[in-house]
Amino acid sequence: MSNAVGLLACDPFTDAIVVVILPGMKTLSLIAILLGSTCAANLPIDDMASMYEELIPEIKQYQEETEKELSRLGPPNPSWSDSGLSVAQSISDGGGEVSTHVLGEWEVGGHSAKIAGDVPFDPPEGFARYSVRTHDGPIDYHYYYRMTNVPEVIILHFFGSKQSGADPRCNDQGGMEVIASTPWEEWSDDTTLVAFVGFRASRDDSRIYCSVYEPGPDGGYYERSYNPEGRPYLAVNKDLRTFTVTSRHDAFRMLFSHPNVGTQ
Repeated sequence: MSNAVGLLACDPFTDAIVVVILPGMKTLSLIAILLGSTCAANLPIDDMASMYEELIPEIKQYQEETEKELSRLGPPNPSWSDSGLSVAQSISDGGGEVSTHVLGEWEVGGHSAKIAGDVPFDPPEGFARYSVRTHDGPIDYHYYYRMTNVPEVIILHFFGSKQSGADPRCNDQGGMEVIASTPWEEWSDDTTLVAFVGFRASRDDSRIYCSVYEPGPDGGYYERSYNPEGRPYLAVNKDLRTFTVTSRHDAFRMLFSHPNVGTQ
């Protein structure tokens, strides 16, 4: 394993990164000793993230700056709900079917897929799954985000219901799980740092996102995000991401591609 950390991504949903070089970084064998015995079915997110904050003081400051930037809101847009389509509408508008297609983003920041309705992907055999945040209510959506800045296949899976009493394009916080090609104890030092700091940032994000999709060039759809009062998230909307209607088969391959992984 590497003895230096070279890349830190505070939040997997932004493209912002900070480079940190830390000579003498502890290997996972020593980290396990620091944390004590851990169960493979759980992720010691708080312990790991706190440990990295102590080892690398710059992390906490960077997290605070990123959180402040992500929380910036613009003035209310009274017509925001009339300015775009939902995930299901975008899929249908783009010539797909909700039962066989997703809305996918394959270029900026990472690979991601948004599913309308409760038809989740079944991860390939051998992948590890870790529950991060539970959800007991109905499920109206699934969102998969693959961290493409690490060598392992690590995917954040969000799922839940529409925000009660709000526009149907507003999602509640719902549940969250991590899907990985290998158990977390086998990840490289660099991956462990990026992943655990990112996991905690995603888990603790209390913002409600209302996403609308506007037709763009080449058949894609631009995503814009607002809070339930119609105030835009300025950082999120600064660099618009383009989603495309993608078959479930191709989206599954893009998300889970790894040696010896099948298709769905």
